[in-house]
Amino acid sequence: MARNASNIMLIILFLLWIRCTFSSEEEQKHECGLWFAPSTIPNGGMGMFAGRNYKEGTNVQTATWLVNTDYNLHNDAKSGDEEQVMEHYNWTPNGPFVFESLTDSFVICTDVGSLANNDADRQNISQNTRFRPDYHDMMFDQHVDPGAGAISYYSSPTIIMKDIVAGQELFLDYGYEALDDENRARDGIQSLEWLAANGQCLDNIEKKRSTIYQAGFGAFSTRDLNKGSIIAPAPLFHINDISYFNKYEMEWDEDWFVSEKYAGKQLMINYCFSHPRSSLVLCMMSQAAMINHMSSRNTGSEDGPNAYYTWSTWDDQTQIWIRKPLEDLKKQKNRVLSLDIVALRDIEEGEEIFIDYGDEWDHAWNRHVMDLKNSVSTLSPSSIYEVPIPLTSYTRMHQGRPFKTERESRSDPYPPNISTSCYLWFNETAETSRGSIVPSQNLDLATKEMISSFGISGDYLKPEAILPGFDTAERPCKVLDRNDDNMSYTVRIYEGKLVDEEEEWFERRRSIPTIIANFPELFINFVHRPYTSHLHLASAFRHTIEFNDDAFPEQWMDKI
Repeated sequence: MARNASNIMLIILFLLWIRCTFSSEEEQKHECGLWFAPSTIPNGGMGMFAGRNYKEGTNVQTATWLVNTDYNLHNDAKSGDEEQVMEHYNWTPNGPFVFESLTDSFVICTDVGSLANNDADRQNISQNTRFRPDYHDMMFDQHVDPGAGAISYYSSPTIIMKDIVAGQELFLDYGYEALDDENRARDGIQSLEWLAANGQCLDNIEKKRSTIYQAGFGAFSTRDLNKGSIIAPAPLFHINDISYFNKYEMEWDEDWFVSEKYAGKQLMINYCFSHPRSSLVLCMMSQAAMINHMSSRNTGSEDGPNAYYTWSTWDDQTQIWIRKPLEDLKKQKNRVLSLDIVALRDIEEGEEIFIDYGDEWDHAWNRHVMDLKNSVSTLSPSSIYEVPIPLTSYTRMHQGRPFKTERESRSDPYPPNISTSCYLWFNETAETSRGSIVPSQNLDLATKEMISSFGISGDYLKPEAILPGFDTAERPCKVLDRNDDNMSYTVRIYEGKLVDEEEEWFERRRSIPTIIANFPELFINFVHRPYTSHLHLASAFRHTIEFNDDAFPEQWMDKI
């Protein structure tokens, strides 16, 4: 009897263990807050879905913005105009991205900006709270920190624009025409059971400051993860040749053009895979792009990565395309490849996730660190402090102070790397106020005449009008006059990059100075002058993640 009772107890304990194990896995599936799964839009590929109910105004994920400066100029001249997959994921430069360079930049937004589908009528998420991404330029000193310019400093929260129920697909407005009824599902909702069976969890990791010195940001687990489980999907877009990320020295002759002199690579390659024997580049589109490097080679101990990457098995397209020749892949203009980031061991909530970037990356980083150290040793002590003030630092120092007028700036200029910009949007009714603006008497005669002749009222520029997802245009501007309340100004707006509707408005008025009175202080910002941010440092580290030999298809190795 005692033996039978003992056996029964062992069976009960075993069944309880099985139940706990499987219920833990099911709970882990159902606690996921964001899913990547087949879209409810017919032929819409994959999309993003809510894993729980969200209230309006909730921040569900932090996206990273990758800026490729003067992209069209460099590539039209050197690589031809062959369309690349990533061009389907380019966001028209607006906000501070406009001021990184003098010609159009190419901007990729990871996570929501690359994974969510378009439906203007049903847009329910936005990539920022108001109209400006966060900018993190105070992490590094450009003279002494090897991480300076090696990461993107731009990020923005993903904000829920209206209450969302669990299972609902998340949509952005790409600026395209709204979908017709034939090209959209009726409610855009899937069950959580369906998402768990057909999707991959996107919020097992979150972006935070890395524990690794000079790494900037990293990816951290948001829940306990079991060994062998998928930490994050990493959808990829392929670039046919790494030369698409080349930069060349720019020259001016009635217009900008590029010379034959190579000037480095775009920052984006730091977030992409490549193989030394292949021309192909594979760039990550999800939060997996934030995962940093770790290996026992660079720690001097047994510590190594806690994750690895492998070709996705849930993505049927991937399994088909990794067997096709490189020539076929290069002709494909849609995303067809995905990796999975998989746990090498059990991972606790809050741990930073690491993969191994490879031997070649290790050697390149170590050379970079040593080169920078040697260059610092040759600098005079005074030159180390002759560094442009970080934009974020200067903006904080300026809080509570009025913006300088053009006249004041002549005797007390802003730092050489910093200028001002203004947000505005199109409003035809403002034209009726022309000629009614009375300038201050302390201005010079030419400025007073310009304001009284061409000035229009900016009373329509109300802060409460700016909502998540609202399109604004950011342009270079100068403050001509300051109102007595120190809260509004008369500004002159200069030509720049605008969305189409506003471009047409200013095109009609090109011969007329754009001067707006009663312009709210909230809509004036400090920005970099072109080519003065860390993004443009000649010494900034640039290197792809090395794809390991065992996983990389042999037929894609087109280099001798």
